[in-house]
Amino acid sequence: MTSSGTAPVYAQIAESLRPRLAGWAESGWPTVRVVANEFKVSVVTASRALQALKDHAREPEGEAEPGGGGADPQRWAVCLHVSPGPYQHAAYQVTAAGFRDLAHRSGCGIDLDTVRLGDEPDAATIRGRVRAARDAGAGGLFLLPSRVSDAAARRDEQLLAAAAAEGLPVVLVERNLRGATRPLAHDLVCFHDFGGGAALARHLIDLGRKRIAFVAASDTCSHVERLGGYLAAVVGAGLPPLVVHQPEGATPRQAYTAVADQLVAAGADAAICYHDHAAVGVVMELLRRGVPVPTGVAVAGFYNMPIGESFSIGLTTYAFPAATVAERAVDLMRLRLANPAAPPVKLVVPGALVVRDSTDPSAVA
Repeated sequence: MTSSGTAPVYAQIAESLRPRLAGWAESGWPTVRVVANEFKVSVVTASRALQALKDHAREPEGEAEPGGGGADPQRWAVCLHVSPGPYQHAAYQVTAAGFRDLAHRSGCGIDLDTVRLGDEPDAATIRGRVRAARDAGAGGLFLLPSRVSDAAARRDEQLLAAAAAEGLPVVLVERNLRGATRPLAHDLVCFHDFGGGAALARHLIDLGRKRIAFVAASDTCSHVERLGGYLAAVVGAGLPPLVVHQPEGATPRQAYTAVADQLVAAGADAAICYHDHAAVGVVMELLRRGVPVPTGVAVAGFYNMPIGESFSIGLTTYAFPAATVAERAVDLMRLRLANPAAPPVKLVVPGALVVRDSTDPSAVA
């Protein structure tokens, strides 16, 4: 279906379907797949159309729809306080800003405070917080999983168990649960990690770099996919892959020192770091050693965080589209509410290459 008016496509579909509401009272609602096939749109768009119709058809007394648990589907709980690592506060701020932007634009309620894990709660406390979010009207929970340790990952699993017990559907944001090859058991909306790794590598290849290293860290799907994109680009260009590992559990200073040691030992002329904060730390450590950036070693990161523009050497990065990720996460949550028994879905959101002078001195930041 193509849009010829100013209303969103899902709203146009909802308007087209509205005359059928009376018939559905007897025959039951169509599935998302049926609507998607009829109007030649994605299942996410079809789900939004059906949800709009259900909101319109809701009983005046405010009775809950079947399977809704009595919750308002326009209110969501978000859990981002999940990891004590040195970069997690910054990563939290980017993702939280995306959900706040969505709330401002759409009018939905976003609760970033009720469900928290950062103070090491036990299973009973976690369940109590999930129940409080549900009782406050949350129709679902968005979780940014931990990446820093197996112990933190176990807290994520306690949270997921509590959400299941309280009847709250969960959509993961940015990455799957910790574990490089962990099967997907929950819906996930994520960054195009593979595409980002490939885009940064191709950029460096186009600049003539021959020994491009990738700085890997946590055992998570997001880091593995970034590495995969990098490997596809450098191996495809006939260049040697150079993988540098940041030691787990190290302080930031220890991590930067260890990474710089490996880059120098490998003779790298470029480095792609898994995170902007790590990339800036590596730039500082290289400069401290007298290695010029970018002429000696070009450095790039991921996320496009404010720190990348805070120094005289601007950081090349692959930007994380936080607002779009939040919007797609809500779309996927609505799809899950409409189809609770459907298999888990992974939705990938493309980012954008941002070139600055940490790789190209002629770039305009």
